[in-house]
Amino acid sequence: SMQRSIFRSTGKYMSDFTKRIRWCVEKGRLTTADLHHWFDRPYATVRTWRIDGRIPHGPYGEDADEALQVLERLIKAGKKFPVPALSQTARVKYIKAIRADPSAPVPKMGAA
Repeated sequence: SMQRSIFRSTGKYMSDFTKRIRWCVEKGRLTTADLHHWFDRPYATVRTWRIDGRIPHGPYGEDADEALQVLERLIKAGKKFPVPALSQTARVKYIKAIRADPSAPVPKMGAA
């Protein structure tokens, strides 16, 4: 709706979840593609979280929030982030390797 887009453009409507994702993007030097691999969710879905302020709900929402918390902790600790300059292929491997590291467990999305 028109009202919603006005709120969105002024930033008043932006969800806390989106603010947190944008903080990670900036401080961790992440792309939407990186987030797609980190959250293990479709690129288009993750893009709506980052750009449109959409909030994930249900079991996926809980897992996404947990995965975001892990990402925030790693970035705040300066561990593995910001992402170094890498080729696209190496970048995907880099993000997936961090995600798979048992010392910072990221929930499997939607796994009960």
